[in-house]
Amino acid sequence: KLHARRQLELELLDLELVTAHGKGGPRTFRLAAVEDRENLLERARPARVRRIHRRTAAFLKAYPNPAPRDLENLTRHLLASGRSGERRSTEARSTALRAARLLRADQSFDRAVRLLEECCAREKTPCIRLELAEEISDILEETGDHERGIAALEPLAREKELPPKDAIRIHRRLGIHCHRAGQAERAQVLFEEALRSADPVSSVEDLLFIDTELAELHLFRGSLDRAEEACRRGLDRLQKLMDEYCGGYTVGYMT
Repeated sequence: KLHARRQLELELLDLELVTAHGKGGPRTFRLAAVEDRENLLERARPARVRRIHRRTAAFLKAYPNPAPRDLENLTRHLLASGRSGERRSTEARSTALRAARLLRADQSFDRAVRLLEECCAREKTPCIRLELAEEISDILEETGDHERGIAALEPLAREKELPPKDAIRIHRRLGIHCHRAGQAERAQVLFEEALRSADPVSSVEDLLFIDTELAELHLFRGSLDRAEEACRRGLDRLQKLMDEYCGGYTVGYMT
């Protein structure tokens, strides 16, 4: 570990990305200014830059109790390391999600979302992008930034390679963000598309949420018959879930 750390120090010093201080005592290093770092990295060979990112990631992974900032940095070094394949995707995703959950707990919502957005933008595998986008959606639902939630989910709503059940879940999430953002007509279109194409068994929980949203949407529009229809449909789905999980507990409907 000490050898790897020394190699990284020498590489950073050679590129003038850091300066060393403390001759004759404990040695410390100071990073160059952000603008200088960017210019220096642009002049370096891409292979060398990727090697630095890989070594920095290896150094950060050795931290026994990483703070959220360490995990943010580790994620970005993993993304910039140039390595491809499932292992790199899995490692970057899991690190980003871990960092985002810690940041969310500290109410550092924007930092969490920005990190996940960066990770999602570099990811090509639809199922991994889905997991990251759902975490973004959860955070933005909490903060009320529904326009940003729409932007995060729209690319996945057009994704053809997602399994049908996942596509329904994206429609449900996107529709909710649209509804909360005041785009009621678009939300209704998304919800009704999901109702037409979803498997009523495998997507029952998503459909239950959709029926609830449609009932509220129709109620505020004054379409009381359609609101009641959505309520009854949702209660039927809820009854089926209760039958499955609770052995026939009856859900009542007040008229």
